[in-house]
This record gives sequence, C-alpha cells and structure tokens, in this order.
Amino acid sequence: MFMERNCEICFLRKKEKIYHKKFIIPTKNFFHSGYDVVICRECNFAYADKIPTQDFFESYYKEMSKKTFYLKKSIYKKVNNSYYEKEMDKRLRYSFSNFKKYINKSMKILDLGCYTGELMHILKINGFKNLIGVDPSRYAGKMAKQKYGVKVIKASIFEDLSSIGKFDFIIINHVLEHIKDLNSFLSIVFSLLKTNGMIYIETPDANNFFISKSDKYLPEHQDPFQQFSVEHINFFTKVSLFNLLNRNGFKKVKLQSKVSVIAILSSVWKKNRLLKDNKIKNNLKKYLKESNKLISSVQLKIKKIRNTENKIFVWGSGLHTQKLLGMTDLIKCDIYAFIDSDENYYDARLVNKPIISPKIIYKKPKYPILISSQAYQDDILDQINKLGLKNRIITLYNNS
Repeated sequence: MFMERNCEICFLRKKEKIYHKKFIIPTKNFFHSGYDVVICRECNFAYADKIPTQDFFESYYKEMSKKTFYLKKSIYKKVNNSYYEKEMDKRLRYSFSNFKKYINKSMKILDLGCYTGELMHILKINGFKNLIGVDPSRYAGKMAKQKYGVKVIKASIFEDLSSIGKFDFIIINHVLEHIKDLNSFLSIVFSLLKTNGMIYIETPDANNFFISKSDKYLPEHQDPFQQFSVEHINFFTKVSLFNLLNRNGFKKVKLQSKVSVIAILSSVWKKNRLLKDNKIKNNLKKYLKESNKLISSVQLKIKKIRNTENKIFVWGSGLHTQKLLGMTDLIKCDIYAFIDSDENYYDARLVNKPIISPKIIYKKPKYPILISSQAYQDDILDQINKLGLKNRIITLYNNS
C-alpha cells in the first residue's frame, strides 16, 4: 500500500532524501506511519515519498473529516470556545481578499475541497450566488447547508464531475498539499474550467516554513515539524508551483509569497490559450478523399476476385491485409491460408485461417496467390519466382 513516487513535475525517480518523518498513531482510524521527505534531483520539487495510494487518501478524508473537525475544536476549547472558528474565518477572509478582484457576481464559482463551506459563506455574504462546493464528506455537505445555506456535492475530487458543468472560477484552497496524484487532479480541474476561466490556488510556502512566537499565528503552527504533518505530502515553493501549473496548461496571472496565519503561496492562474490549427481539418478531409479513391479501385479488383476465384492464398498478413479485411470484400473471399515471411505469425490465425511460411507453399494446393501489399508487391513477386512456385499470381497495384 505504500509506494514510491516519481516527481510529479519532471516525472524522474532520482531524488535526495533529507528527512524521515515518523508517526506513532492509534490503530483506530490509522492513516500511515510516516514518510521520507525528498527533493527531486532534477527540478528540486520537495515531496513526501513512500506514502499510501491516492485511493487510500480519499478514503481517509471521507471518513476522518467529521472527527478532525471535532478534534480541532476540542484543542482550542480551553482557550476560547470559538477560537478555532475565528482564526479559520480570519485565514479564509484573507484568502478571499487575495482573489476577489478576479471575480464578479455573475460568475459560476466552484470550491474544490470546500469542507463545511466557510469560504463559500464569505463569498455569499459578499453578494456571490452561483456557488458550488465539492467535498468527499457527507458531514461537510450537511453542515454547509445547515449553517450557511450553500450547496456542497458529496464527491471525491477524482470522481467524474462533468455533470456539474464548467466554471468561470475554481478555488483550490489548501488542497494541493494533500494530493498525491497532482497531474491527474489538475487535469480534472482543467476540464471543469471554461475557456477564459481562472483558478485560485493557495498552499503553504515551503520556502518560508517557520516557528513563530507571535500571537498572530495559530498555536499549532508554532510547533516544530508542524508542516511535515501526516496529511501534507507536497511542499511547494513559488518555483515548483509554477512548474507544476505551467506543465498542466495554466498560465500565471499572480503568484506571491504572503502571510495570513501561516506563510502561504497565493496564486491565480488561467488556461493557457492553445494554438488552433486551421489547416488540419481540410488536410485530413483531403487525405480521406484520396484514400477512399485508392481503396475504391482496390475494392473493385477484390470484388472481381471474389466472383471469379473459388479459393485463394493471400500473401501478407500485416497491416495492409488487416486494413483490407476491415474495409473491402477481401473478408468475403474464400481464403485457404495467409502466407507471410514473418515467423512471429506462424502460430496465429487471421479471420480463423492459418498463417503459413512461404517455404511450405509447394506442399499445398495450387490455388491463386493474391499479393496483399503495395510497398512490397515487387519484392514478393521476386520471392515467388525464386521459390519456383507455379501458382497464378494476382496483384492489386500497378507497380513499376
């Protein structure tokens, strides 16, 4: 269940291990016992290696989200019953301030990994109405509806989400650091985005992990090694985030290092405009027209063969013959056997007829031989002459 990862940016396996993070956790709701923190030797992307599969992560978030919520509330209860909610609200309002100038109230907005909808609530009270969230937790959707009146679809971000349509703006707020299969995830995001749409990505800034004594930061972020948590498996910097998004078809609009309650990367991206090939359609149509013209002349010859020959050999069992069997009346001809010089074919059958070696033709009946090749028609004729075969030869092409 624990697998080595290739770099999600340059796909290489060469990496340098700089640390091993070990976790001792209860057997109930067990996640994983630790990972290697590694850096790609090619692009220097830092990530967690030897971790469970993406399916395992998805199952964990689906089952644990409700428990995690109550756990975090209990941690801060001694300080202030609403401390956690206030700090979360502060962080999310800061996130909203980072992307609000890129959206307007007519936009269709998706919050991927929205949890209980706090960020959508902030959007809603600022006049945004066309909002949808996606989260794997049934509890999250229930709470989002009860507490904020926002719609959350219970689904994994790796499920088929095409039924919810395309969006003008997609929010990916502190999600990317949790995703193992980054390229698969961004491919889904790309498919959900309208042509001129944009996305907002916020993630911890690995170049600015720190331990702060200031009261402005959440206590949990003052702990040593906090950013090497059981759930965080990608450690992004401005460079690695740019490389990943650029590789997946996104163009940078904004990418900044900032500080909310933690050091973050705040970024906005839009779909890279793809070049449109205005020639391919006409050129392919021309190719199809010319190909149909050529295959039509071959079809006329094969129809004649079918009407005049009782049985035939077909010399050639490769792509040319396979094409003719699928597109012409060759499949309706009474074929005794196929002949081929390639020994790899000899244990195989084609349209339930044997494929045999040219060396044993003289032992078979003297049925006509149809040469099924354009490029090698003359070479096959030479081979037939050298073998001294007396079968009548039928050709399909007027080669030199």
